[in-house]
Amino acid sequence: MVCASCLQKLVAKPPAKRVALHRPLIALGAVAGFFLVWMLFYELGRLLLLIPAELHEGAVWKQLNP
Repeated sequence: MVCASCLQKLVAKPPAKRVALHRPLIALGAVAGFFLVWMLFYELGRLLLLIPAELHEGAVWKQLNP
């Protein structure tokens, strides 16, 4: 048998030690994530610019189906 105060000491967790770099690492991760998403959309835009204008105007479909 264990008394209530001893049980409370056994169950209590020691306070978690915080690393001094915790906040800067979160900020760095947010900046890296933003940069990664920006690069993804930038490359997607570049790929969309490679589509010829004739495709948008419907001229390609008219040529395929005479």
